[in-house]
Amino acid sequence: MARMFLQANENLYQITAMKSDIDKVLNFCEDSIEYDHILSPDKKFSYSGKSLWRSGTVSHLGETRNVRLKIVHIMERQNIVIVEFNLSREIKEEKAWIRSDRTIISIMEFNKNRKIKKLTDYL
Repeated sequence: MARMFLQANENLYQITAMKSDIDKVLNFCEDSIEYDHILSPDKKFSYSGKSLWRSGTVSHLGETRNVRLKIVHIMERQNIVIVEFNLSREIKEEKAWIRSDRTIISIMEFNKNRKIKKLTDYL
């Protein structure tokens, strides 16, 4: 399930992504999902619920291209999945495209219906 979710995310952040791609990602999540996007110990963005996540993501459509996610390590225990992956992409900055490569750790907590109820991304 985590691999399919990450594949949907890779598609979502392509230059050609549309609002329907957001829905494909959010279909993996329960309605009340808690999402934390942690950039540093002092800087994070949090969303509660699909509607907030969706509206936040819509505003960033078309800002990245040539996105590649490569899983480095995945660990599953009970209802938790921890994934380490490399994210490679180009980010639009004014009229130029800037290359960005980073490693991300995602912690996904699933409910009994195998929907993500809590997701934390450490960048």
